[in-house]
Amino acid sequence: MSLAEIIVPAADLSEQISTAGMEVLGMGNMKFMANGAITIGTMDGANVEMHKEIGPENIVIFRLMTEEVDKKRSENAASRDAIDVSPRPMEALESIASGVFSPDDLHRYRDLIGGLYEHGWFMVARDFDAYAKA
Repeated sequence: MSLAEIIVPAADLSEQISTAGMEVLGMGNMKFMANGAITIGTMDGANVEMHKEIGPENIVIFRLMTEEVDKKRSENAASRDAIDVSPRPMEALESIASGVFSPDDLHRYRDLIGGLYEHGWFMVARDFDAYAKA
């Protein structure tokens, strides 16, 4: 709590980037907003309430909406198709897979990369460009 008393008022930006439809509350981001931080996030959790109360000009929303997430999941759509058409996530994943962030173990993130390409439950690859743009 004592660290939050220092950190929250000092923050300029609050990132609340959970996958739409998965966050229950998110009271922490309300504290950041009340102290003047700009929120960048998904239409999820407390961001839904904040967007309604403070207006879209005071919060930066990106990503798929809950209905779109549910649709992609029901289609069992792998993230590979979203990655293959966008250079930004492809470049990021290739950097991670190359071992640049783990020179002592070049295969450390193999499972992470595989999961992002094949499963994408959290829609990270699908939302990458929207996040970068926001």
